[in-house]
Amino acid sequence: MINFTSEDRYAMSEKKKYRFSTPVHAYKKWGDMQIVADADAVWHFPDGEFTYGRFRLTDYESNPTNFR
Repeated sequence: MINFTSEDRYAMSEKKKYRFSTPVHAYKKWGDMQIVADADAVWHFPDGEFTYGRFRLTDYESNPTNFR
């Protein structure tokens, strides 16, 4: 996956639907798995894009026995 887009997300501040996307910028290899390590969350408003979330995975644990 390099990007997920949706046309059915509501911007609560305006109570309207706007395009929403989550572009993936990088993957990281942990063991034998490739996991999304760098992605954004973006609203596509008529007057321009607004990135409201930036996600950077710094650690990964498979099948944890206790949660923090």
